[in-house]
Amino acid sequence: MYKFIIVDDEELEREGMARFIPWADYDITLADKAWNGVEALEKIKKTAPKL
Repeated sequence: MYKFIIVDDEELEREGMARFIPWADYDITLADKAWNGVEALEKIKKTAPKL
């Protein structure tokens, strides 16, 4: 199973992808969401998603 972080500067887009994409169907765990690259890098260090 893969871990995944959604990174997008639009909150509506982030939340929509998080809620409506059936992640488990693709063998993916949604690890977190971030609004920019800086925030994403910090979360990557904590969650260790598949790059």
